[in-house]
Amino acid sequence: MKGDIWVVVADATCARIFSASDPSAELTEQKDMLHTASRAPSSSLTSDRSGRDTDIQHTGSHSMGHEKAIKKHELQNFAREIGQLLEHHRKKNHFYRLYLMASPQLLGLLRQELNHETQEIIAAEKDIDLVKERLSTIRNYLPKHL
Repeated sequence: MKGDIWVVVADATCARIFSASDPSAELTEQKDMLHTASRAPSSSLTSDRSGRDTDIQHTGSHSMGHEKAIKKHELQNFAREIGQLLEHHRKKNHFYRLYLMASPQLLGLLRQELNHETQEIIAAEKDIDLVKERLSTIRNYLPKHL
């Protein structure tokens, strides 16, 4: 076996990468990736956004822009960044087993970004958002023996 066991915990704005030197070792946090574009309001992600319009009777507002499309595009970009990082480190044998825990939408996009070789070493994945949780909570969602 080469490398460590990696655990990726992510949502739309942050990815935390943990490693363990062997299946019974403690996890240690190795890297945090922040995706600042996903944190930004949609209005700052595009300069030609239409904005919102409130009707004269003030019964509601109507989205005139593409906020959802912009947010999805940024989520896709972040999934690509995570996938590229994982691919780079897998090729360098920094890990031989991978656990993925991500918000449901990000997990689906991340799967699409991982090549076949990286997908082959995924031991388990969970569609859950634990990025803001303590290490002890994250560890409870993983098998006792990684």
